[in-house]
Amino acid sequence: MLRGLNLGWPVVDQITMSTPGVSHPFPTTVEDFLRVLDERAVQPLFQPLIDLESRHVLGYEALARGPMGSALESPAALFGAAWRAGRVAELDWVCRAAAFTEAGRCGLVPPLTLFVNTEPVTLGVACPDDLSPAIELGEDRLRVVVEVTERAVAGDPARLLATVAQARRAGWGVALDDVGAAPASLAVLPFVRPDLIKLDMRLLQGRTTAEAAHIVNTVRAQAERTDALVIAEGIETIKHARAAAAAGATIGQGFLFGHPGGVHRRPRPRHAGDPGRRGPGGRPGADDPLRGEWALIVIGPRFAAALVAHDLGDDGPDDQRRYDMVVTHDRELVIRAAEPLLRRLVPEH
Repeated sequence: MLRGLNLGWPVVDQITMSTPGVSHPFPTTVEDFLRVLDERAVQPLFQPLIDLESRHVLGYEALARGPMGSALESPAALFGAAWRAGRVAELDWVCRAAAFTEAGRCGLVPPLTLFVNTEPVTLGVACPDDLSPAIELGEDRLRVVVEVTERAVAGDPARLLATVAQARRAGWGVALDDVGAAPASLAVLPFVRPDLIKLDMRLLQGRTTAEAAHIVNTVRAQAERTDALVIAEGIETIKHARAAAAAGATIGQGFLFGHPGGVHRRPRPRHAGDPGRRGPGGRPGADDPLRGEWALIVIGPRFAAALVAHDLGDDGPDDQRRYDMVVTHDRELVIRAAEPLLRRLVPEH
């Protein structure tokens, strides 16, 4: 299984994606969707997952797309049509087979890991005969992690747990996706016991709130108990990467590292930078190196958080001044941030 995972380096320089040879009009009806499904005209794209410290590529998530330029190109439209047509399970098999086939062609083999999404409704639905060779290829040659979403938690938890059990019997890892998007995803963590926990992108891109702090703290506690790895999605800026590291994520995914497309040896960030961990502040004197730092630190038996801000030196009213700020729930980092402040405290007379 994936405990103590070391996913390693890619083995190919660059792979280009092939486009299905069938030309489709702009699908707008159930019949159009059924034609796409029957022709297996689903294209997999791949987005890299990155070690946030080394910036090495650890694996790729396979993302399904319908015929390019059509109304079914987006996965939301594609699966929306599948639900309306009652063919979700078959589409799920088609997407998985396409991902396995392209991953095998690309050389996306161990130590790289392939992440594939799955719909629990697929459980109990036999793989179509024409897709069996591709599925068997994936089972034999690829290192696979199955992603299940919080959507399945609320809809059918029993089927979700059965899907997780089936993935484990196949020797695959399990990732719980979009954690934090709904309360149910937190409640199911002890039952799914995922090998990887993917934080919902809104936790990084939104403002820090009490709810977000609770989610991050719950995920960190689960990760510490089970050795699960934490993945942060939606990393588009260096600020997001820093927030991801502060939230306890060791793996990142997002446009900063690469858009969905082919497979590359290295990610293509604008500038990866250092997600970095900032030092603390205290109550400094005029010549103290921490002068200009502001810190709010809370440490309890089950909770730890620090907000550290650096004054950028603007003039004018306090409410118009700018600060460079970071929030972290990394308990060890919070303790390290508090120690210099404690050393600067003096007894009150």
